[in-house]
Amino acid sequence: MHIAAYYGLRRCEILGLKWDSIDFKKGTITIERKVVSDYDENGQAKLFVETRLKTNSTRRTLPLIPHIEEMLLKKQEMDKHYKKLGGKNYDTEFEGFVCCDPFGKLISPNTVTHDFHEVIKKHGLKMLRFHDLRHSCASLLLANDIPMKAIQEWLGHATFNITANLYSHLEYNAKVTSAETIARVLGGKKEAPAYTDEPVPKKSDSRKMKNDTIAESSQAAAV
Repeated sequence: MHIAAYYGLRRCEILGLKWDSIDFKKGTITIERKVVSDYDENGQAKLFVETRLKTNSTRRTLPLIPHIEEMLLKKQEMDKHYKKLGGKNYDTEFEGFVCCDPFGKLISPNTVTHDFHEVIKKHGLKMLRFHDLRHSCASLLLANDIPMKAIQEWLGHATFNITANLYSHLEYNAKVTSAETIARVLGGKKEAPAYTDEPVPKKSDSRKMKNDTIAESSQAAAV
C-alpha cells in the first residue's frame, strides 16, 4: 500500500519487484517485471512472472524515496530472519521477490485486493479500489504543480495523451482555483471592517485617509 501510494505503481508492478531491482547505493528503484494471476494447462490458478512489459515507458527507473527505502530495508531483514527460521520448509520458488509472506510464498494479486478492502473496512474509510491509490498519487503530483509530462513518466503511461485524458479534469480544477484566487486578490469583495472603539475620524482627516487608501490600492494592483 505504501509503494502504491508513493509511486502510483500498478498492483502487478509492485508484486513484480525483486531485490535486484532496488539499488540502495544509487538510490533507485526499477520497474521491470510484473506478476499476474492466471490458470495453467490443468485449470489451476497460478502466478506468472512476466519480464516483457507493455511499452518502454512501463519499464522505468525512479528515485528511491527515503520512507520507502527505510521500509524496504526492514523487509529485507525480516525476510532473512524468516528464511533462517523456516529452514528447509521455507518456499524458495519466488526467492528474491520483495512481496513474499513469512513462508517465502509470493503474495497473490487477489490477496492484495482482499487485504486492502479489509484495511478500508476496519478503519471505516470510504470504499476504494487498490488501483485508486495510483490515481491518488497522480492527483497529488498534479495538485503540487508537477507537469503532466513528468507525471506520465512517473506512472509509466505509454503516451502523454493517456495521462492527459485521465487527469485533465484535475488540471482544469487547478486552473479554476487559480482564477478564483486572482479574482479575490485583485478585485474581490472586501471584508466588512471589524468593530473598533477608536473614535470616528474628523472630516478634515477623511480626505487624507481616502487619498492614502487610493495610493495603497494602486500599489497593490501594480504588484
